[in-house]
Amino acid sequence: IGAKYGYDLWQVGVGDTIRGYNRTTGAVSEATVQSITYDDTLAGELATIRDLYLPNARNALDIGFRLELDVPLDVGAGDLISSPDRNGNGFEIRNTTVENHRARGMLIKASDGVIEDNVVDGSTIGGIVVAAEPTDWQEASFAENLTIRNNTVRNTSRQKGQPGQEQTAGIAITSDYGWVGGQHANILVEGNTIENVAGANLIVNYADGVQV
Repeated sequence: IGAKYGYDLWQVGVGDTIRGYNRTTGAVSEATVQSITYDDTLAGELATIRDLYLPNARNALDIGFRLELDVPLDVGAGDLISSPDRNGNGFEIRNTTVENHRARGMLIKASDGVIEDNVVDGSTIGGIVVAAEPTDWQEASFAENLTIRNNTVRNTSRQKGQPGQEQTAGIAITSDYGWVGGQHANILVEGNTIENVAGANLIVNYADGVQV
């Protein structure tokens, strides 16, 4: 695999879960890491793969590692992996105010979380955004098992034409344009108030099992 950052910043460890995301079929597969080896001979080949399959990537993706897994992943050249064990799962955001913020008031990339009784006022893209950003920034897994409850979002979505426009909503559950499949799962959205939003009040896509 080609990592985003230098070999000394590699964060995945032996025993971690790895998820593979097939960009053609939308299939998601999982395996457990058995061993990790840094390989500096892979840089040229990885750069070629990045340029071919991820031309908008903001990262070099040429820091090469070889992973031994307990079972094969359903991935090939140009597909993506991440570790859900390294995403800050089990978080809570309660009774927080975010005002006059560029981009997103909250950008959620973790699972098993609660976002409750918050105020987001004046963010230029989205208010509360749940989004993997796989193609441009290569960030995060998709989110599962979230509760978004009793929040107030107002005065968002006013800056058009900048990155992240697929997230322009009071509340957005989404991903990059052109992704395949519905990998966000089991999300409850209830009791929220959306006021004076220039874009959509609510966007839901790339998801399965969202209750509003």
